[in-house]
Amino acid sequence: SSAPTVASVDANGRVTGLAAGTTEISARSGSVSGTATVKVRIASVTLERDPSLSGTITASSITVARGTIVTATGTLRLETEGAVEILGTVRGDCTRIEIRGQTLAVKGIVTNACSAPDADGEPLVLRAIDAIDFDSATVTSSGDITLSNVPESAGFLARSGSVRAPAPCTLSFTQLG
Repeated sequence: SSAPTVASVDANGRVTGLAAGTTEISARSGSVSGTATVKVRIASVTLERDPSLSGTITASSITVARGTIVTATGTLRLETEGAVEILGTVRGDCTRIEIRGQTLAVKGIVTNACSAPDADGEPLVLRAIDAIDFDSATVTSSGDITLSNVPESAGFLARSGSVRAPAPCTLSFTQLG
């Protein structure tokens, strides 16, 4: 495997996906050889048990379970080709948080407030291709907040909740397209 962190190959030639990504698998038997491109995708992920995370988590869908607190210990990007549903809490302390999916439903809390009073906040980005749906949601950040989606697909539905970014930070809603 050209990317052993993405997929491994055992002595019998069995390929095992380890993380989302793409890798080249090469094989040789005598004078015959070949190469194949393998794309590893992670199925649906439900975050539970109050994980501390950083980096990029890519899956077909991501759910933060009700009552769960996901703590971003560094830059955190939750990314899907499907739905993202925040029922619990995603929080960071002055760290960049990006949540991207085909659809985005926030029914819990997304916060990126700085505990140090003079710290500059990092951006909080919530982006969907289709609908963004806030229902009893609370979104706060000490840095800029960006909400965006594609207008031809769907809109932004805020049933109840709040979105707050203190001055001089900006709060922007953009329909891409």
